[in-house]
Amino acid sequence: MLSSYKTLLLREDIEFDSIREEYEFLEDMKSIKKVAKNVDNATAIAGKAIVNIVKGLHRTNENNLVEGMPELSKLMTRAIIVRGAFFINPVVGLITLFTTIALKSHNDKKEREKLRNLYTAKLEFIEGKLNKLEDDNDEKLKLLQLKNKLKTDLEKLKRIQDKTGEE
Repeated sequence: MLSSYKTLLLREDIEFDSIREEYEFLEDMKSIKKVAKNVDNATAIAGKAIVNIVKGLHRTNENNLVEGMPELSKLMTRAIIVRGAFFINPVVGLITLFTTIALKSHNDKKEREKLRNLYTAKLEFIEGKLNKLEDDNDEKLKLLQLKNKLKTDLEKLKRIQDKTGEE
């Protein structure tokens, strides 16, 4: 009798009568480990894809974020998901509803903060560029229009921030 191995699948000791049996067993175990690793990789990829889909459902377009308008397709998709959860179990539905609302408000808050920082930086850049321009009236007009648009959007974001109680 040769060596014995404790198998992962059967949880029992296996004793081998020949070196060939032991070799085949070890090769089978290697192939099982490869398959398990591939399944783990596929699971990780699928998990990341699901997380990205959920994040995408709770992400708002920049223009809609400034205007405070919901995106109808994403709103309908979230409503279908919550309704499906209510059909499964009302408690699960309520948890899904509150989680959806919390994720949406948290993501919108973060995105509005990023937009405020970006628009403030753009505004400073445009003001610096306007001070350097002397003769080009067309360029100055375009920059003034962009400056006014950025100021308006910053004011809208500030109003939304005050209304929602964000810091």
